[in-house]
Amino acid sequence: MLVLTGCGALRSPTIATIATVQAAPPGCEMTIEGYFPDMAHDPIGLIFSGRSKITAKVLLPSLAGTIDGRLVKVQYQGERGEPWGGNTKLKGTVVFQSNQVRISLSHIVSEQLSDPMLFNGSYTLIGATTCSDRL
Repeated sequence: MLVLTGCGALRSPTIATIATVQAAPPGCEMTIEGYFPDMAHDPIGLIFSGRSKITAKVLLPSLAGTIDGRLVKVQYQGERGEPWGGNTKLKGTVVFQSNQVRISLSHIVSEQLSDPMLFNGSYTLIGATTCSDRL
């Protein structure tokens, strides 16, 4: 007999491979979208759970080289534009190379604890090529 208890999700998140960039003085805004499985609170909900679109708006001082996570801010939005979690204190790096970016950031929870950012990974950049470009 199989017994399931607690909350969970059966599926993995689906995150875009493209990051859209636009100027957002005094820096740039990089937008990445992903779909995350809704949490299930019972066995039936686990089978029939949906998913929610979450957008990460990553605010950066530039689009070149390696950027220290302390200079980056992340704002998450739900499907209807509502704020969804997030913490402006980050550690790690954002590395730009040609038209690619690699995000390796963690939200700082305490001095001893950090939580990896949901949108860590590599992306192809489209849109602005510098923070002074206008789309």
